[in-house]
Amino acid sequence: MKRRKAYKSWEQAREDIENALHDKCNANLNELCIESGLQLKNSVSHFPSPVFSVAYCRENKSLQEYYFVNYMSSESGRSFVTKWKLDPQEGTSKIQKRFPIRNCLKTMIWIPNQHACIGYCEDLTIRGYNGSTFEEKTRLTVQRSILCMIYLEDFDELITGGQGFVMSWKVRFIEFGLPVEEMDPHLTCDVNYSREWVRRLTYDKSTKMLLVLTDQTVYIVSMVTRTQVDMIHNTHEASLTYCTFYRPYSYFITAARNGTIHIYHTAAKAIIHKFSGHRDGLTGVASLSKQPILISWSQNSGCLRMWRLDTLELSSETTLSESILDLQVVRNDRLLYRTDSYIRIFDINVLFSIFATLSSAAEYFRLCSVYRSMDGQNQVVGSQDKTKVKDKSEMNENSLKQLVGDGDLGGVGLSEKQDSVKDKQTDNSQHLASNIVLDTRLVCVLDDHCIMGVSPVSGIVLNIIYPMPDLDMPSVHVDLEENGNNCYVVLSDGQLMEYDCSVNPGQIGNIVKPGKRKQKIMSVVVMPVYLDVDSETTGQRLQAVLIGLDNGYIKLYDGGEKSIEPRTAGEGGRRISVRRKTNINDVGPYLVMDDIKAHFGEVVLLCSPFEGSFRYKYETVHNTLISCGSDERIIIWRASTADTNNTIYLQIMMQKLKVIKLCEISSCIGLTDNVILFGFINGVVEMHKVEWKQMEAMKGAEITFAGSKTMLSHVKRISLDSELCHKDVVTSVSESHLLQLFATTSKDKFIKIWNTEGQLIREVILGDVVTSVCFANGRDLLASLHNHIVRLEAHAYLPTEYLEKILSIADEVGILELEPEVPIPMEGSSDRMVCVIQHGEEEEENEPFDKWSATPKKRELSTPVKTVRRNRQTLEMYLKLQQEEEQEEVFMEKSLQKHEAPVSRNVDKAALL
Repeated sequence: MKRRKAYKSWEQAREDIENALHDKCNANLNELCIESGLQLKNSVSHFPSPVFSVAYCRENKSLQEYYFVNYMSSESGRSFVTKWKLDPQEGTSKIQKRFPIRNCLKTMIWIPNQHACIGYCEDLTIRGYNGSTFEEKTRLTVQRSILCMIYLEDFDELITGGQGFVMSWKVRFIEFGLPVEEMDPHLTCDVNYSREWVRRLTYDKSTKMLLVLTDQTVYIVSMVTRTQVDMIHNTHEASLTYCTFYRPYSYFITAARNGTIHIYHTAAKAIIHKFSGHRDGLTGVASLSKQPILISWSQNSGCLRMWRLDTLELSSETTLSESILDLQVVRNDRLLYRTDSYIRIFDINVLFSIFATLSSAAEYFRLCSVYRSMDGQNQVVGSQDKTKVKDKSEMNENSLKQLVGDGDLGGVGLSEKQDSVKDKQTDNSQHLASNIVLDTRLVCVLDDHCIMGVSPVSGIVLNIIYPMPDLDMPSVHVDLEENGNNCYVVLSDGQLMEYDCSVNPGQIGNIVKPGKRKQKIMSVVVMPVYLDVDSETTGQRLQAVLIGLDNGYIKLYDGGEKSIEPRTAGEGGRRISVRRKTNINDVGPYLVMDDIKAHFGEVVLLCSPFEGSFRYKYETVHNTLISCGSDERIIIWRASTADTNNTIYLQIMMQKLKVIKLCEISSCIGLTDNVILFGFINGVVEMHKVEWKQMEAMKGAEITFAGSKTMLSHVKRISLDSELCHKDVVTSVSESHLLQLFATTSKDKFIKIWNTEGQLIREVILGDVVTSVCFANGRDLLASLHNHIVRLEAHAYLPTEYLEKILSIADEVGILELEPEVPIPMEGSSDRMVCVIQHGEEEEENEPFDKWSATPKKRELSTPVKTVRRNRQTLEMYLKLQQEEEQEEVFMEKSLQKHEAPVSRNVDKAALL
């Protein structure tokens, strides 16, 4: 059984993008709106003439598609075959030629390697035609009526089935008039010794197995040995109509006339699931080769359904007011069927794959930047070792007085201690900077009030935070520190929860409740603060956890106070906040910041620029903060640090750069280097272009700005077409710094992709409401759908110009790839089995279906991984050890009774488990 990996390497993604560019140039899939599911591509009409059969042809070199349709003219009563050409640029079909033939073809098959057609007529003849002129070249009269037929390109054989027989015929050079001959030896199958009708013939190319379906049994015949190897009996309460095999999951799927679908696992040899819901008998089912998708259809009710085999759920449903006859999945992304007088061609849009499965539906999620060390430990750039804590505690009082009061810097001994600590910090930061890598983590808030940390690389759930029984209320804001250890959650009643995420499940570290004046916390953000470029700490960055209150204040989260009332310190009576240590991992200088009166109402949103491993050119927005208030104002702030020699306390000062007046309160904010996007409750989207100018550093200045020394010049609103905006509340915004794109979601079920010029470049519909969306690696989208996180790969939804841009960026700059994180072990868990993922490989395991194949694929050995496989041998050893333990207990009891010192014969079971 092949197990598909949860993520793809850049080499695989590049290959998919290049293939998509080639296909999209031919298929013209650059429409504005694309929808997951079945979409009508084209329709061919012969009305009022009846259509008997259709054959699909695709040339290998030009990839041009043709359709051969056999119909009877309603005017003359003669039989014709028309050759239709599908124009991918215009999306229309045109008649190339029309050929008269003598008889109507009940079944017609295109033979690509011979450029010919072969068909069966009701006069018990098999006829072969030249593909260019449709001239009859060969004819064979059979003795019994044929109900179904299939051509096997691997063996150049035509397989026919009828009542009590399945036969094979050799097809050779029809265009030259060579006859069709019966193959010898014949196929050995039990159906040849019965009176059963062969209803359907299906061929599995991977195993070279022929599936012969009757009303009550499916016979499996190996085309290599030409003998029957197995048979599967009917488990439905009605006769069978169709069967298919999906090899990656070892699923054998059958459909019946009562509208049910059974999934039979060939390894477990049992039915693991049943699909139902069709109002009429099923005509057939078909599985796609590259996606875990099953398509079922009913001839009489005109119902088409798509099922997901990875989640065993209904994906989409299309009800048509016409009969569905002779449906064929001609490509992995296209199917066609005929009606009485029409040919319908549908595109199969499988836009997403299941990335992660959650315990419940995700209300929202956000992508947070974390630092991951190469040795597996999370650290913060510029952090110091925990052994320095003692030196810091000795200077807290004098250092704080230096920042907020009018006192001096202290004595000589104090200066020497500060210099010593400063030197140690600089050496330690240089050591850590070479061992860490900037990564991202997806923090998901679920409907059941749980919070999950998910790897945006592999989709593995890294850790989970369970809600407290007495605080079971929804979360309104969540953010994660860059060390990945502290998570801050704002509840709907104004409380702030601080969790320790270094353990699994996450443990509560601190609870901040509203103070005496009933001040509530409305929002929280972890803001990276870059230190001054002119100081000796160049290149270091710290984290400031900022909270927004319902009284309009923005303050620094201190992490240790029981109340959030602003404190008074210093002779001037300034209200300040000091960031305290919350645990041993919270290292670095203490941060000090004045409480800011930002808005006249509540501070409903705080936003800082996202910094992840897939960001480029982000220096212009260093130390930038955006606050949104209930007073319908947006304020852009820039953080600065004081140029002092104090290494214990670092003062942060916020300067107001710009105030933007909005039409109403913004529900979400997205920020790139020079464009800010606001989403509103009424579905409107606004964009504002921010222009930055270079600012030269002034010598001797006490305050300088970090980053690239840029200053906001002015803000200009970008005009958007209101008709293109959402029709309901905008629930989330995400930005791609790699492609300079925004993605917005709404309750109107649309995902809209915008460029920084205000143009809508794509609309995506996944079939239901998507509450959150984010760019996982700058190109692929992650979206919350039901209780799943789904992934939309770049080649599935982006226009061709942006796919070309990705390839050009990869050639010029390169694409950074990160290995997936290992989940944090659950506390108290004895299971040490860890799923280690290797990118770009597929692992195969032996299964019963593989024994039917005469040419099994060799198992590809990947990098050795120390994992324990609980196979039969391990189980036998475990039972043996358990038996020895029982004997050991009996031996100990006898020894105690005899007052003898027992000799331990215990065997360690940890090596097995």
